[in-house]
Amino acid sequence: MIHSSTSRICLLLLWGWSVGCTGKTAEFGQERLAPAGGRPTEFNQRHSERFGLQLPGSSSAPAKTGYTATVPANWTTGPSSQFRDVRWFIDGDKNVECYLTASVGGSLRANLDRWCGQFGIEAPSDAAIASLPVHSLLGQPASLIELSGTYQGRADNKTLLLVRHQNGQLQSTFRLNGPAAVVDRERDNFLIAAATLSRSEAGRDGEGIYRGGGGSETG
Repeated sequence: MIHSSTSRICLLLLWGWSVGCTGKTAEFGQERLAPAGGRPTEFNQRHSERFGLQLPGSSSAPAKTGYTATVPANWTTGPSSQFRDVRWFIDGDKNVECYLTASVGGSLRANLDRWCGQFGIEAPSDAAIASLPVHSLLGQPASLIELSGTYQGRADNKTLLLVRHQNGQLQSTFRLNGPAAVVDRERDNFLIAAATLSRSEAGRDGEGIYRGGGGSETG
């Protein structure tokens, strides 16, 4: 208590000295009452709310979101990454994967040249692209591209690629890649997964919600 009183006295003396040095006299206006609704500070708030503090263990980040889709039991969810917003492995084989890239940059032509280059084949013409079959991806139309050949040193490989694009710019892709026989077998499942893909609030640890049934909805 003595220390606190001494500090107050020193502050008052310092304030008086500063006012005297400026040669001005401090003046205060008349007292007035302000209604609670017009006060700038809500005194019933916690300190963390009043001063914008973040408590240990709390997070100001928005809730995580994921994707759900109807997939068969032999599709198991794999870890997401920078270019794989949701990912599945087929029959537990990491060399046979299906994944969504929800946001893709660049032109459709440049990306198509790159994809075909991965297989060592010639890219289709603009006329061929315009005549590609269309399926649903994330609730919007997407062109289906099929690529076959040698991929990353593996012969007899195949890719099914659904691409959403507008005015020549790529928006999203959904890709199934693996041995041609497996990809052909999973073609219908691929198209069903694409048609049922949707964005949703994430469940535990940011993963999608699992629901039982003939297939499963995973994210």
